Amino acid sequence: LRDPANAPPLRIAVLGGTFAEGEGCAVASVAIPEGSIMANPSYCAWPYRLQGFLNQLMGGIQWVEVTNLAEEGTDTGFMTPLLRNWIYPDALLPHGPDIIVNAYGKYDYTNYGEEPPPDLVNTIQTEMTDFLRSIQASHPCGDAPVVIHMDDVGVNLDEEPGILFSTRHVQAFNKAMSADNHAHENFAMAGHMAMTWTLAFCALEMALQHCETTAKTITPLPEPKRNCQDPSTGDPSCAFAFFAGPQGTVKRVTEFQKYIQPFTQSNSGWRVLTDMSTGWSRKTGLVAVSPQASIIFSIKDIDRPVQFFHLMTLKSSAEPWRDGKAMFRVAILPPNKGKPMETSFVIDGKHDGGEQHITHHFNVDFEDSHKAPVGSDIMLSVELIEGTSFKVLGLMLCS
Repeated sequence: LRDPANAPPLRIAVLGGTFAEGEGCAVASVAIPEGSIMANPSYCAWPYRLQGFLNQLMGGIQWVEVTNLAEEGTDTGFMTPLLRNWIYPDALLPHGPDIIVNAYGKYDYTNYGEEPPPDLVNTIQTEMTDFLRSIQASHPCGDAPVVIHMDDVGVNLDEEPGILFSTRHVQAFNKAMSADNHAHENFAMAGHMAMTWTLAFCALEMALQHCETTAKTITPLPEPKRNCQDPSTGDPSCAFAFFAGPQGTVKRVTEFQKYIQPFTQSNSGWRVLTDMSTGWSRKTGLVAVSPQASIIFSIKDIDRPVQFFHLMTLKSSAEPWRDGKAMFRVAILPPNKGKPMETSFVIDGKHDGGEQHITHHFNVDFEDSHKAPVGSDIMLSVELIEGTSFKVLGLMLCS
């Protein structure tokens, strides 16, 4: 703030669902960034407006960059493994965001899961606790980003027991927008303007209060940690990882194909395709295009241990996706002829919740006793066992 013209921009990552992605803002008079070829709703959504508003307050200096990671049909649990393992778009690399705005609200949680609706408060407590712990643990070499929780749930979450909203480096606050005061379909541009002003002024007020309370106390900067490694220092936590989508690691078909090609041992009936029928954020994926489609990935001689398997797939109530069902098999072959470990599970492509399409997240923890040690080979196979189509959006094997 003292010298914004010569300082790196403050990087803000926005997480959220329907509203943050741009619900109700398909048509709006907003400036389209240079190089864009189409006006998608994200340019009207409040995260894009927040960037413009804050930069205008500083006389047009680009001191803030907002990256919108919101995706309708998702919740906090979906984003947690992505952030924990630094699966960020290029705009947030190599150092990650300085501020994370978690804007998932009541509508997103109640429409993500299956019927009947989940216990809302318990679901949010569980997912937010894991989310904040993961953010903190993902920055061992430095301060974790500030976390702002902007929420339309109508529940004061920081008063609920069991939620960790305060750590040394992670701060959170609630601002209720109360979605009950307006119909979902009428959120529109006025709602996005209200979100922009609310978050901007609350954030600036928080910054002023922080400056006032610390003005009389000069705290020396901590010594940098030596011999420390995390993704910001070029030490990724995943042996194999991709996430498709507008803000993913493989945004285009050619990027996706280039990434998986060295790991593909065999492929019959799977293709990387772009299809807008399931939404802008789920347009690109690895798609089964024929019955009994099968693909095998081989990740050899891993240079980091692998304990977690994270999977993101399309679930839909529409044809042809709703009839698809895929079998995933993971085989870990330890070095020095150690005892192999194999696990398998089936993911159904059918979804009967409030949204027509959602991005389903599924996680497996191999735990210390079964994780893959350095030097292991990992075989991953995906087979379509029912239906004619299935879409994989993201897959990660991480430490």
